[in-house]
Amino acid sequence: MKDFKKYWDKKAQKQRKSWEGKLARRKEQHVEIDEIRKQVFLPLNQVPNFDNYSSYREAHYTQKNPLADWKQGSFSFSEKGLKDALVEHGCDLGNYKVKKEHTAVEDGYRHATDLDTLTITLGQAVMVIKRYSTKGVPFGTYEIIPCTRLVDNYGTMRMEETGFYTLDIATFLMEMDAECALRDEEILYYTKGLKLASLEGLTANDITFKLWDDAKIPEKVKSLVDRYGYRDVDSVLKSALKPWMTAVKEFMENITMADKNQENLIFSAWERNMRVKSRNFVNYPKDYVKNVLRPYLDAQGLQDAKVSVRETVLITIEYQGCQLLLKAASPYALSAYQCYFYPYAEETDSFFHSHYGVQDIYNISFSMLTLSAIARYVKLMPKYKDTIDGLKAKVIESFNIING
Repeated sequence: MKDFKKYWDKKAQKQRKSWEGKLARRKEQHVEIDEIRKQVFLPLNQVPNFDNYSSYREAHYTQKNPLADWKQGSFSFSEKGLKDALVEHGCDLGNYKVKKEHTAVEDGYRHATDLDTLTITLGQAVMVIKRYSTKGVPFGTYEIIPCTRLVDNYGTMRMEETGFYTLDIATFLMEMDAECALRDEEILYYTKGLKLASLEGLTANDITFKLWDDAKIPEKVKSLVDRYGYRDVDSVLKSALKPWMTAVKEFMENITMADKNQENLIFSAWERNMRVKSRNFVNYPKDYVKNVLRPYLDAQGLQDAKVSVRETVLITIEYQGCQLLLKAASPYALSAYQCYFYPYAEETDSFFHSHYGVQDIYNISFSMLTLSAIARYVKLMPKYKDTIDGLKAKVIESFNIING
């Protein structure tokens, strides 16, 4: 490999491009940082589509391994050759060391009599190379742990003499050090992202979104009708309201993420357990509203908010002329806390009339919500009433004109 820096920069840049999407999904799924850490530091041999190190062998192919030294048919590890190669590639040797051991092999393991073990440390990477040899036979077999931090007990790399001779241990070792540093950078990215989301959720006093400009509403409605053949206004309204719905979802997820470790704050108005059929399913939402939700809203200064339960699966909260809806997900939902949320409802909306709300186009699905997120939104809800009402009226008017 002539230019390790160029090779690694290209590979690392490709990996970094995926971080933003992964962070967004983990926020949405409320994944704990400890679980994210396990995913980030997944052993090399457990990564999907692992190719038994073939891609590493190809990337670090060389005509002569700088660590392999042959003189008069006898092999030895060349520590000087490796160090010179690292320096040639511009490697920082500030934390570089080599430990060499020689032992006799018991029980004829791998038909060998001798074992030479080289433990190489470079930066954050520790590579272990074992060479098994037999007296009177010049060639050996190898077992390599590319990086003790990134490989489990089943990730040993095995090869014969020819494979080792053409493997550039210098750049391979440099990649393991760079891989460790990149994974540390990745987990720091997620940690900061999650903390920032929590902080934003706790401090935000507004929900920021940008709706269609009034002057462009007729044009946008016509474009949707022509392109997709919409024959009902609900489908058009879904597109028009998407920026608002997305902003509400992000706002509430940030607050939920900040408070999800407080069990008493997790919203759980319905019992949903596939193994135990609850006899109190009908009464449970009403009891939950009376004993948990109502007292919490009162404690947040929302005594004027009216809360009611309809048909078991629907909770409504009315506040200053606005009404939001919380609806149970299917009793067989994967998450015990999954629910559907409609941030601003009218009696004519289809959400009121669908049993579990799955088919409704306006609802937001949450795998978890906290009471703190619900209360914060209730306080802000009236602020957006006129804006949403105005947009809906103009979209409906344009739709009706287009459809005669």
